[in-house]
Amino acid sequence: MGWFRKSTPIGVHLTHTGASIAQVEEHRDGLTVRALAAVDLRDLAQKQGDDWDQHAARRIADAISRHNFSGRRGVSCLSGEELTIQNLRLPQLPPEEIAGAIALEAQERINSPTDELEIRYLKAGEVRQESQIKQEMILIGATNSSVQRQIRILDRAGLRPLAVELEPLAALRCHLRHLPADAGTGSSAYVHIGEEGTTVLFSDGKQISFLKTIPTGSRLLDESVGKHLGVDPHEASRMRAALQSVDELDPHDEIHRSIIEAIRQPLESLCVETELCLRYHKVTYRNKPVGELVLSGGETCRWLEEYLQTRLGIPCRLANPFAGLKEQLRICQRERSGSWITSLGLAMRPVMREEAA
Repeated sequence: MGWFRKSTPIGVHLTHTGASIAQVEEHRDGLTVRALAAVDLRDLAQKQGDDWDQHAARRIADAISRHNFSGRRGVSCLSGEELTIQNLRLPQLPPEEIAGAIALEAQERINSPTDELEIRYLKAGEVRQESQIKQEMILIGATNSSVQRQIRILDRAGLRPLAVELEPLAALRCHLRHLPADAGTGSSAYVHIGEEGTTVLFSDGKQISFLKTIPTGSRLLDESVGKHLGVDPHEASRMRAALQSVDELDPHDEIHRSIIEAIRQPLESLCVETELCLRYHKVTYRNKPVGELVLSGGETCRWLEEYLQTRLGIPCRLANPFAGLKEQLRICQRERSGSWITSLGLAMRPVMREEAA
């Protein structure tokens, strides 16, 4: 009966080269994938502007119309590189004074005029600094123009915008959906490799304690392969995608060796930056050791999981955004399944009663 079904919003994760669109459905016994759609935007001009946005919106609308999506409520997100993220420490303040203190810190720390920004913050936890206990906060800023752009694209695609979220938080929602109640007191590191950058996030259950964006993403990897092998970006992307489909690298395969040599430096930079994040967290939250690193995004693959585990000296595993979902679609076997984690996380956004009206 439809009584026991409820469709969630349509999650739209837009990048420079494509869009992934997802919707799940609530049943009495859990969530089911209702619809998925992938939109290829690689043939559009590299320079983004209003024309690019209109073309992208039309293709998103077409994809939604051709798949089994329900309703017109839409949620999109800002990627990590569109955000200004800073950790800061405040003295112990009454709850009603925190927002004002954050606004003052934002004026000092962010170069852009604060009246052109949307400012948000996350409470990361209490930390000891010398003899004092302070509140660790994560300051997050985004330009009004970037937020309005996402709203316009949803509207042009025929959707009713409900929210513009943060990509790392949407991905975390998908990660934590089936977290056991007795998950323990330690923390996990979530490394999400996106198109323009990588987000490193530490979380103790739903409590986020650290968030940072590293400027190493799939675009940089493609550029490195293209420069090293003398091929265009599309061919470089195709070659890397073929390499991601294998579980183990073949040291005797010339193509494998060439691609790994090409991306060695950006991968090393990613590891160095991630190590610095791990050290910061270890010093700041001594009672919350990081027990594992969870790798997500379109770049996830077995050999990269093994590389990071060896290089960082911490247990690593690949995220499976479809774990625990009761799938009615025949989508159990798909390449680069990690790339769906953001759109699924957006689709899992709780809907308030007034939004559902």
